[in-house]
Amino acid sequence: MANKLTASWSASVFCKTAFLDSTRLGITLYTFKSDGSLRESIGLGAVSKNAVGLYGFASDIFYIHPNEVFTSYGTWTSDGDVSEDYYRMDSTDIKNSLVITKIDLANKRVEGTFHASYNLQEPRFNPLNPKKVTFSEGRFWATIRD
Repeated sequence: MANKLTASWSASVFCKTAFLDSTRLGITLYTFKSDGSLRESIGLGAVSKNAVGLYGFASDIFYIHPNEVFTSYGTWTSDGDVSEDYYRMDSTDIKNSLVITKIDLANKRVEGTFHASYNLQEPRFNPLNPKKVTFSEGRFWATIRD
């Protein structure tokens, strides 16, 4: 749950061990159309399996500091198998952050909050998509899948 721009927004959350680093958890939020096709995805990076707390958002996937994660937002079209518009983090929004409030590896659960602003990366494929998207007061929980 979050506020997307000025409206309430709800998404499914998927969490599993990060692909390239078994000491981290990858967290992704998804929305779907009523027919099940993918519409949006937010990647909230890969957080340490052993560290609750505050993470900043890195502006470059190749230069991530220890307390940062990479994030991006994208929209999807067709039956959810074609990427549409891609957004990168807005580095001017000082509220951007991810807070992991709970990691329970024994019971396979992660919880947290986030604020994330993104700017559209041109070219824009869908003129109905805004050039800037902000998710505020975001909160989530997910089952950790192996």
